[in-house]
Amino acid sequence: MSKKLLTLALVIGFTLTSVGISYAKFKCTVESIDGGNLVLKDCNEKKAGKLKVGDKVSITKKKKKQMEGC
Repeated sequence: MSKKLLTLALVIGFTLTSVGISYAKFKCTVESIDGGNLVLKDCNEKKAGKLKVGDKVSITKKKKKQMEGC
């Protein structure tokens, strides 16, 4: 019985974590970079509006697909 409860708790925890991570992501376009300042445009205003001063963000560059035979 306790193994079933443990499994259920792990599944629920994984599901909630996955939903939280996917909810936090949004896409923007870099407009300019000036020293340590990064200016973004075309952001999802609803999600980007939840950012506050001091929040830590992670930025990843989208990989471009290379065409074969070029």
